[in-house]
Amino acid sequence: MFSCDNPKAKISLDIAIMGAGIGGLSAALTCNRVGMSVTIYEGVSELKEIGAGIQLGPNMFRILRRWGIYDPVHLEGVTLKELSLRRYADDSELSRISLSNAEKVYGASMVTVHRADIQKVLREEVEAAGIHIELGSRVQDIDFKNTRIKIEHCSNWIKKDVIIAADGIKSISRKKILMMHGKKDRIRDTGDAAWRILIPAEQIYKSKDIDLVEMLDNQIAFRWIGPDGHIVTYPIRNNRFLNVVFIHPKKPSVHESWTNKSDKKEIVKFYKDWAPRIKKLLDYVPDGELIEWNLYDCDPLITWIEGNVALLGDAAHPMLPYIAQGAAQAVEDAAVLAISLAMIDNKNQINTALKVYELLRKERAEIIQTSAVHMRQTLHLYDGKQQEERDDLIRNKGKGDCNPDLWSDESFEAWCWATCKNKLRNEYNYVEIIENDQGNRITPSCVAFTRDGVRLIGDAAKNILTSNLEIIKEKNKPVVKVDIGYGIKLFTPEEISAMILGKMRDIAEGYLGMKVKNAVVTVPAYFSNAQRQATKDAGTIAGLNVIRIINEPTAAAIAYGLDKTQKWEGVRNILVFDLGGGTFDVSLLTIDNGVVEVLATNGDTHLGGGDFDERVIEHFIKIIKTKKGIDIRKNIHAVEKIRREVEKAKRILSYGQQTRVEIESLISNTEDFSEILTRAKFEELNIDLFRSTLKPVENVLADANLKISDIAEVILVEFFNGKEPSRGINPDEAVAYGAAIQGAILSGDECVDSDILIIDVNPFTLGIEIEGGVMSKIIPRNTRIPVTERKPFTTTVDNQTVVNIQIFEGEQSMTKDNHFLGNFDLTAIPSAPRGSAQIDVTFDIDVNGILSVTAEEKSTGSKKSIVINSKTNRLSSEQIDRMVRIAEIFSEEDKVVARQINAKHELESYTYSIRTQLRDTNSLFNELSSKQKTTITGAVENQIKWLDSNPTVKIEEFIKRKKQLETIVMQMLSRFEGHNSNNTLCQSRSSEGEL
Repeated sequence: MFSCDNPKAKISLDIAIMGAGIGGLSAALTCNRVGMSVTIYEGVSELKEIGAGIQLGPNMFRILRRWGIYDPVHLEGVTLKELSLRRYADDSELSRISLSNAEKVYGASMVTVHRADIQKVLREEVEAAGIHIELGSRVQDIDFKNTRIKIEHCSNWIKKDVIIAADGIKSISRKKILMMHGKKDRIRDTGDAAWRILIPAEQIYKSKDIDLVEMLDNQIAFRWIGPDGHIVTYPIRNNRFLNVVFIHPKKPSVHESWTNKSDKKEIVKFYKDWAPRIKKLLDYVPDGELIEWNLYDCDPLITWIEGNVALLGDAAHPMLPYIAQGAAQAVEDAAVLAISLAMIDNKNQINTALKVYELLRKERAEIIQTSAVHMRQTLHLYDGKQQEERDDLIRNKGKGDCNPDLWSDESFEAWCWATCKNKLRNEYNYVEIIENDQGNRITPSCVAFTRDGVRLIGDAAKNILTSNLEIIKEKNKPVVKVDIGYGIKLFTPEEISAMILGKMRDIAEGYLGMKVKNAVVTVPAYFSNAQRQATKDAGTIAGLNVIRIINEPTAAAIAYGLDKTQKWEGVRNILVFDLGGGTFDVSLLTIDNGVVEVLATNGDTHLGGGDFDERVIEHFIKIIKTKKGIDIRKNIHAVEKIRREVEKAKRILSYGQQTRVEIESLISNTEDFSEILTRAKFEELNIDLFRSTLKPVENVLADANLKISDIAEVILVEFFNGKEPSRGINPDEAVAYGAAIQGAILSGDECVDSDILIIDVNPFTLGIEIEGGVMSKIIPRNTRIPVTERKPFTTTVDNQTVVNIQIFEGEQSMTKDNHFLGNFDLTAIPSAPRGSAQIDVTFDIDVNGILSVTAEEKSTGSKKSIVINSKTNRLSSEQIDRMVRIAEIFSEEDKVVARQINAKHELESYTYSIRTQLRDTNSLFNELSSKQKTTITGAVENQIKWLDSNPTVKIEEFIKRKKQLETIVMQMLSRFEGHNSNNTLCQSRSSEGEL
């Protein structure tokens, strides 16, 4: 997160940190380094870190490296080279994973250290920075509303700008947040406890036992898994100690504790049937009492934030030790929290910054928190079928790559899938763009149905000329009416989008060899709430879980920000000019040390590249009518031919001054079309469209309060005094690239830099209608999201008991000129004179840009909410379920069609291969008698005629006819010497044709 050019806070904040553990010290250090004033309040009078060794993943060490404290921690640790997973009874190895390449692949190594060593280094850094630690200062109470804490034995409240609660699972802040939401911690005992011991290296070396020396000397972490328990060992403190953790069943305990007592007899009894090497370890367990750590789990919290107070580390997400991520997640919390606070312009934005921190960290931490529970269930299986299946799965998993993340760019012009995969190359932040089944990296957003009912998607659909569809209205909703040969089908826009999504998912699954369930989908920045909801519905129909929707310009900025060819230093203002096939977006962003912040966005959802194409098509249609006297507008096939060539010409004119558009047999079977199209003519035809794109550019500059000269990287040339556009990444792929990075961050994949921070905005002003049809604005456009804004209102007539809340989006002062989103009634308002009731209306926009509205009458607590999803146009859950089933049916039909095409191709390939050999004078077929050749030729020609007349018969028929032809050929070949050679020749040529 930090380097020599650390991001500095725009304003200084006074911060109190509760707790001086690893999380609290990390938070203090990061906040101090960005320019905040920090005080730590710790309840104990002397800092002592209880515990032993822990494994630190690359995610934590990358951050420590940026803080400049990697070396002192690393020097006291041990860099692991391998992980060995073993069976409990016979010590056989189930899997061995190499970590030797972790530095290149993940950006840091896997290191084992003692907890006390990390805390010591962090405390030294904190003290060197002049940060004061108030020891013996236990926080007795916290006031969220006024951001105050009260210390035990102290009567005065301490007021701060921000309070960070890093005081562990028993945090008073955690408890009060739960109480405010009417909940309490639901403690679930895991049924486990852990003994931890440290064995000095000299004792192991003295034993000269090769089994034990291997565990200490070879930089390997061992894990034995057995019935209802497991054991972990690894060296720490520069190989001076072997850290051993015995996790075993325990009767339910009241709470987690490091002070419970046990003894050696209990350990020996439990592990008596385990492998001999385990029994050797047990010899080193000291006699007498041992500290035993009882393990329990808690439900994830509803929120980590209340007012200007944020939870961090175990206070937010207590981690079980089955996954070694507790300390690492606390450090990641601290890094993200500091940089979120550093971005604000004034203290009114503190809560928003804390919500950004929660947004970036909560989901990921909870995934790991929950994974720890599942890991426990996987590890602790009794002998039997389940345990054998588990062991087989581990053996197979150890041979392959880690699970990649799959993410997509949903553009209405084209689709592009990308995967962020950590073993494709030994590169950090490496993204692989997946080619489709045609070998192309971009897939057109096209769906077509042939007259025979075959569904085509992508390149195949774009290349076919169809006239069997029509856009109609059904129950006031747009639908696509398609004649598919055996009947009429109606498809919603969501279903069409889902078909493309499903196709892309199939391509990705074929490439990766695994199922794909989750997706990050990008949409035009100027998409409305209804359009975003429709996008999520399309993902559901396609069988995908859309975990995040992000704006296309934001995704593109991530890509350009990570591109290693860009030599950027400091803050860079970037204008992303995104003119897609059917939509136009302009966004102004800044990139600063991994922070991507959207300053403003503008655009037009009804302007795109297709509008420019239409102008040229109309130009050519007029030329044909002038020269030939023919109006081809009603000839759909001819118009589509022109459209296809115009798209090609448009690309050529991007770098050339002119091009010739030529189309064979356009006007008639004998007359071709040929015309020159110059860049000057193209610009003349579209001059008004070009000018219309400049207004949104001017708007975003004005909204961000920037001048043209402030822009460092641009796409549009002329408006920016000849400044060249950024060329580091293929623009067609940049959005998918950025989506892949964002998806990997959300899933916690270590193949990317998790420190990238994305701050987006809402594109439209949102508000409600008040008396006189006036638009009362609640969330202005270009407000950072996620965001929550509240505004008080009152009644307008005496004894009013019902208020209708009408929600709009738009920039006009009157609601009639804005876009209606939805409405609801708030009832049970006490009868009173006008202006007496206080009604708070709260607007909440989530990370996907989707709006929720709540109205509450304060005196009674009467409340009503709505999620704005344009119910009049949105699919119901029943409709979505039905469409999911239809999509599955189409998927199965596609597979049948694919097998049918393959069977037909094999028959064609074999048939034409035989025909070619019959005509080849050098072929061995030439040695057959005339009668034999006539027999084969007749069979081949009959087969070709049959293929021409029967393109879509059942698969079995194609297979049957191929066998019949093979039988005839083999019978003729078997009548002369050397037929084996000929047979080999036939088969090899057939295969060659198929390739």
